[in-house]
Amino acid sequence: MKSLSKKVMCVIIIFMLLISIAGCGGKNGNTTPNGNSEKPVEQSSGEKYMLGLSTATAGGTYYQVGGALAQMWTRGLKDENISVSAQASNGSVDNVNRMKQGATELALCHNKVAMWAQNGDMMFEGQSYKDFSAISAMWPNIVEIVVTKDINNIQELKGKRVVVGAINSGNETDARLVFETLGLEYTNKKVITPEYVGYNEAADALKNKKVQAAMYTGGLPTAAVMDVLVSTDCKILSLDDETIKLLKEEYPFYEEFIIPKGTYPNQDEDIKTVCYANLVVAKNDVPEDVVYKLISSFYENLPDMQESFQALKTVSLEKASTGVPIPFHPGAEKYLIEKGILK
Repeated sequence: MKSLSKKVMCVIIIFMLLISIAGCGGKNGNTTPNGNSEKPVEQSSGEKYMLGLSTATAGGTYYQVGGALAQMWTRGLKDENISVSAQASNGSVDNVNRMKQGATELALCHNKVAMWAQNGDMMFEGQSYKDFSAISAMWPNIVEIVVTKDINNIQELKGKRVVVGAINSGNETDARLVFETLGLEYTNKKVITPEYVGYNEAADALKNKKVQAAMYTGGLPTAAVMDVLVSTDCKILSLDDETIKLLKEEYPFYEEFIIPKGTYPNQDEDIKTVCYANLVVAKNDVPEDVVYKLISSFYENLPDMQESFQALKTVSLEKASTGVPIPFHPGAEKYLIEKGILK
């Protein structure tokens, strides 16, 4: 009997332990295939949110500013239990795919890439992805075509080796649009010979004279472009009025942009080119109150960040919705309505 009683007691204890473990699992939420806990609609008191911010390759503005954004948010929202880690990537297209795959929660993205993803156009044809929304417009992305000193017109790139950007990058998307509009195709016909590398690798290729040109897109000044212009006699190509007109007619999201003289070493004249808007975006399942805190913290800290990053000097709360072609995240929308930017 004593032995039987002990067995019964053991069964009861095991049963109670199983109930306790199940209860603890229910409080923490279900676990997704990538190992992250599913987050509730509202951030509960004391719950920690660790978010990824997908940027681009080293040497570009996305990578630099993205790293600073992550540090600012982690430091400023420490008491809110929110931390953000910057992640290197191949840029805008890769960032959208990373959100779709569950590899990141936040991303920097070209406005046109965000629009194409949600509409199922261009590289996203037949596979639209709508499960993300805008937090804010950021700085304009400026097209900078760096060439060797002997090239004075974009048509002189025919037959040359040109860095177009890393595969699956927003930079390469831009290069395709720009060069193919101007008769410099490199996907089917090889009017120019493309090199698919990132910003720093492109700078090294120019410095080592392995290519004759490289196209960059970024905020001013772009670190990799600065590196090339400091150490070589390369220059940024100025686009003529007819070229700019062709690009704007083909792709209305492009706007004319002037790179002011003195922005880069040995730049004695203004440079004409084109630009478009960048966005910071979030997956739709990031809680509303978390995104509200992110956008609020960003604009509170923007003046300090502008002292370190020239690209951010063009960013303002008043322009937060300029060039945004996709819906805003509810958390961002709430903040922007409160500030009178949205109605």
